[in-house]
Amino acid sequence: MDLYQRNINVSVHRISDNQIMLWSTMLDLDHSIRVQLTVDMASEQIVEASGEMLKVPFGICHQTLDNLEKLKGLTIERGVSKKVTAAVGKNTGCVHLVEIVMSAVRLASPFLIGYGSGLTERQQLEQFSEEEQIQLGKLFLADTCLAYKTDTGEGGGQE
Repeated sequence: MDLYQRNINVSVHRISDNQIMLWSTMLDLDHSIRVQLTVDMASEQIVEASGEMLKVPFGICHQTLDNLEKLKGLTIERGVSKKVTAAVGKNTGCVHLVEIVMSAVRLASPFLIGYGSGLTERQQLEQFSEEEQIQLGKLFLADTCLAYKTDTGEGGGQE
């Protein structure tokens, strides 16, 4: 028997040749929260940020939505997690906003990588072998997971 369940969903929509929109939502027994981010793909910056809280446990929670404004101008790059936490989290924010914004940012990364590599449509990746895709990903995602590992540690090894 489930004691609790939480669903986080993120979708990416192209709104122009150089902008994507990210929709990120959280739904559980206590929360129904939506965040919308517009990202300029060339600069990798968040240019618009908004959200709504349809259901939250406390009235004061709604005040944290004002912090989404602080995301404007933030570049999606290494270290963005700390910047998102500082902008919308901690004792003046909401941990759930941090969670759904970061889910959106993580999903945006492959689209930004593709755009930076001249791949404007996800289907274009199919022309590359798995190894070529991994090498391309390492340029932007080095050491973020096993596939993009750049070093095998002591004793050297395959890169």
